This record gives sequence, C-alpha cells and structure tokens, in this order.
Amino acid sequence: MKKYENISAIILAGGKSSRMGSDKGLIEFHGKKMIEHLLDLLQPLFENVFIISNNEAYKNFHVPVFEDVHKNFGPIGGLHSGLTHSSTHQNLFVACDLPFINQELIEFILEKQNEFDAVIPYHQNLPEPLCALYSKDCLLVFEEMIEAQQFKIQDSFDRLKICKLDVSEKFFESKNPFANMNTTEDLMNS
Repeated sequence: MKKYENISAIILAGGKSSRMGSDKGLIEFHGKKMIEHLLDLLQPLFENVFIISNNEAYKNFHVPVFEDVHKNFGPIGGLHSGLTHSSTHQNLFVACDLPFINQELIEFILEKQNEFDAVIPYHQNLPEPLCALYSKDCLLVFEEMIEAQQFKIQDSFDRLKICKLDVSEKFFESKNPFANMNTTEDLMNS
C-alpha cells in the first residue's frame, strides 16, 4: 500500500529550458533521465503521480501527462494546471529539475498539510515554491493571477494561508535538495 493515497504528486516539466538548451526533465543525469529520479522517489510513496508538460515525450514514462490549461504562463500556469487535473485536495508539486529532493524532506512538508492553503519550504529566507504543497483552495487565486497576467508565484502568498516552512537547518548538511539543474555546467558540477 502506498503511503499517501489522498495526496497527488505532480511533476512540473513544462519549462522552456532556455538556459539548458533542451528539455531538462529528459536530460541524462547520473545514469537516468532527470524525470526518472523524481518518478523513482514519488511513485512508491503516492497513489497519484502525474506530469504537467506540453512535451509528448513524457508519455513514455507510463504516468498520466497533462498539458497546461493556459500556455506560456510559466510555473503559475503549471500549478494551475496541476490543481485543475488533480483528483485530490492536497497536492505536492516538484519541478523536474530538482533531482536531489528526498523522502525526508517530502514528509516534513506534508506534516503541515491540513493547516494551510500551501506549505512552502524556505531556505535562507528564500521560498522554494516549486517543491511545495498546494491545496485546491489555491486554484481560484491562481486563476485570478492568470487573468491579471501575473506570473510570479510569490504574488499569491499574501492572498493565501501560507506555511513558511524553514528547512535551512534540517536538510542542508550535505547536498542542497533544492539544487536545480539549469545549465550544462550545473549538470557537470553535481
């Protein structure tokens, strides 16, 4: 039995990958495609795992793939699409370029799931909104932001009940779990 049946895990793989030059989730990293690192972590834990991407190639990974409802809105569009397609109230979102996310960090985020609209990890006072928990209660705010052409996720924080979860002490003894792979240099140095 999977650990989390009432929470969906949603991988955001819709970025333009302009600095990398090709789709980040499909790049080889430590012997696997970047997306496979996340699928290997999330599938044993969550009953519902799916990908938000406009790239048909993600259908090769045998999980549901949904396109953005509103295209070209960046991460806020991905969050909106994930919540729209999700069948659960609580939803863990993870960007496809975060291969160092681990189970302990996920469980720490999920501990706060019933108290807030969103649980956002913070490291050194900076939010990590693309490895965070969002409830369906955020959907209306994201829809309003898209209508208003607002692209920054942080602009939603004052309109939602947010848990700012400080993870600086607990998860940074070795590798930064939020280290993302934006360039080929990032890949070579990790």
